[in-house]
Amino acid sequence: MIIPVHDTTTTARGFARRIFVALGCLFSFDSLFVIIPFAWLAARAGSRVRASASAARWLTGAVGALFVVLAARLVTLERT
Repeated sequence: MIIPVHDTTTTARGFARRIFVALGCLFSFDSLFVIIPFAWLAARAGSRVRASASAARWLTGAVGALFVVLAARLVTLERT
């Protein structure tokens, strides 16, 4: 009499695949509640900056100053 042996590795792999797919769908759905408001705020900020020349000039200056600060930090970084 032959007793069928269940292969637990293939069963566990199939279960793990289903769990990973379920978690991936859950995380994708959950991240929508963060990404959609962020995109909405970015679109509103972008339209306000495009509408105002002084805001665009201020933003350009702030980003330029940030690059100058980062460049100065890079120059003063000690090499090991």
